[in-house]
Amino acid sequence: MRQAQDCAEQERPAALQAMAEAQSALEEAEKEATAKTQFKRHLTVELEEARSKTSSDEAAAKRMAAEAQAAELRARRAAEEQRQVLEESERQA
Repeated sequence: MRQAQDCAEQERPAALQAMAEAQSALEEAEKEATAKTQFKRHLTVELEEARSKTSSDEAAAKRMAAEAQAAELRARRAAEEQRQVLEESERQA
C-alpha cells in the first residue's frame, strides 16, 4: 500500500501539469470560439445590411423605371397631340 501511495505521489505533479495544460487549452478554445462567434455575428450584420441596401436599391430602380415609363408615355401623348394639332392646322390652311 505504501508503494501505491509513493507511486501516486510521484505521478501527482505530472497529473497536475496535464490538468493545467488541459485547462489552458480549454480556455484558449473557448476564446477562439468566442472570437469566431463574434466574427460570424459581424458578418451576419454586414450581410443583412447589404441585403437591405440591395432591396432598397432594387426598389429605387423599379421606381425610376416606372417614372421613366410614365414620362415616355406622356411624351408620346404630347407628340400625338402635337401631330393632331399640326394636321388640323394643315387642313385649315
